[in-house]
Amino acid sequence: MKKLIAILLLFTLVSGCTEPQSTITAPATECGIYDINVHEAKALVDTGEMFIIDVRTVQEYEAGHLINSTLIPVSEISERLDEIPKDEPLLVYCRSGRRSTTAAGILEENGFCVIYDVDGGFNDWVAAGYPYE
Repeated sequence: MKKLIAILLLFTLVSGCTEPQSTITAPATECGIYDINVHEAKALVDTGEMFIIDVRTVQEYEAGHLINSTLIPVSEISERLDEIPKDEPLLVYCRSGRRSTTAAGILEENGFCVIYDVDGGFNDWVAAGYPYE
């Protein structure tokens, strides 16, 4: 019995140390804001079916950004809605996740359908070792 408990404890400890697996592998079909982690974001970016919006400042963007992302700072997003396609899923990120939540709300209020908000933002993306420019 002690051996079984030890094995179960070891399994629990080891399984907690692995990278979380993505539960999202394709863009959603229902409208809404989806809070996702960077692993889910990477899976979606890899589909090539996302319009990626970086809502940070110019300086932050120039220091590093997701490949194929478009810079539209959150302070400008309401005035630049015409630059964002309404017929594509949107992936929105910032440095840590706060500004992207604001931007996702603005996009939803203005009729954009599928919006992914990346929790942890660019900081978590880099920490996960994912590619960026």
